[in-house]
Amino acid sequence: MARPLRVLLVIGALFAVVLLMAVGLRACRSPQPSAAPAASFSAAGVPVESPDLPLEVVEVRGELHEDYMDWACLVRCKDPGGCRADVRATVFYRSAGSTQRMTLSGPIDVPIGARARIGAVQRPPHRVDSVDRVSVRVVRTFRAGDPVPTPEY
Repeated sequence: MARPLRVLLVIGALFAVVLLMAVGLRACRSPQPSAAPAASFSAAGVPVESPDLPLEVVEVRGELHEDYMDWACLVRCKDPGGCRADVRATVFYRSAGSTQRMTLSGPIDVPIGARARIGAVQRPPHRVDSVDRVSVRVVRTFRAGDPVPTPEY
């Protein structure tokens, strides 16, 4: 009678080990908490580096849509002759503890004191924790009265 009891105990112990292993494997396969999801954002007072054209960054913002982020950098012209150029702005930002960058581009054609928008779309959208700075470079200039160049994609 001791032998069948011993066999049942061994079978029960094996069953318990298999059950614990199955639960452990399932826990390993379940999704881990991901980084915080992307969200719309807005940042004002962002430092700007713009050696080619005197600009001030009024605001950097992103509007979250279902599968993309619509980025916009609003700049104010500080050149007495106005700002007429095709520009590329690189936004340096922090996301989940690391530095990232987003490139926005487009033409601006505004008089001194006026605002212009430079934009881009980001797919997939990234979470923006903070905006560190913006670097603006002139790709090409044009004169007043010239047609505003169409961005090339």
